[in-house]
Amino acid sequence: MIFIFNNSNQLCNRLWSYIPVIAEGLEKKEIVYIPFFNEYINALNKKNSHKYIKFITILSFLGRNRSEKISNLIKSLFYNHFTKDRKCKDLYSNSKIKFIDGWKYRNSCKYIQRHAIEIREILKFSKEITHPVDNIFQVHKQTSDIIVGIHMRRGDYKEWLNGKYFFEIDSYKRIINDTRNEFYKKGKYIKFLLCTNEPFNIEEFKDYDCFIIPHTSLYKDLYALSLCDYIIGPPSSYSQFASFMGEVPLKLVKDKNEQICLKDFSRTITLDIFENGNILVV
Repeated sequence: MIFIFNNSNQLCNRLWSYIPVIAEGLEKKEIVYIPFFNEYINALNKKNSHKYIKFITILSFLGRNRSEKISNLIKSLFYNHFTKDRKCKDLYSNSKIKFIDGWKYRNSCKYIQRHAIEIREILKFSKEITHPVDNIFQVHKQTSDIIVGIHMRRGDYKEWLNGKYFFEIDSYKRIINDTRNEFYKKGKYIKFLLCTNEPFNIEEFKDYDCFIIPHTSLYKDLYALSLCDYIIGPPSSYSQFASFMGEVPLKLVKDKNEQICLKDFSRTITLDIFENGNILVV
């Protein structure tokens, strides 16, 4: 029996902290309990239908403030009472009951590829999220050979690492233009899906064949990126999760002047680790 007690990050960081633990549970046929996922749980399709993977939620009628207080209290109890024995902190120990800091194992590849199909099914979004996006992609795929998702991570990236990976709109235009030229050499007609966490005017990209997901959300953009043929963006757990879920080759751009080459794209295996053997260092 495995409990994940540390659960304080945003959506994709949380999901990446779950994936190696879920893989361990599936491999060893141990029940994995994932608490404190209240604000995101309705986005998942099957929620608690899996035999081994169980999401625990605190009832919403308690209100957000009370739910957070109770969650913090439970986390404190888990950490202080159950993790005194160091073996209980080790995901790969033989302890019968383990209370795990999932973030500690976010870069572990163990068993993930073996159980990747089942993990994707467990973490699949609900039909309310996927169906509208599927319909949009069905239209655009009829008029293009390839769809490339551009994750324009802005907003909070102004501050993260002193803005190291915050790129201006003109930089994304250059990335799009270079990518388009790369595929044109192969005789491919390409469209671009634009996803961002900051408002922007799509007219700024009128010289390129770009589209967005209307009335989008955190979940719809994430799912849409997973449907693309390729994904490009700055280092982010968000685009890496889309790459993993859709088995989509990803190119992480670490410099605004970096050239786009098809050989640099690779699928994500686990957070910051890629199929081609590359390891992301930010």
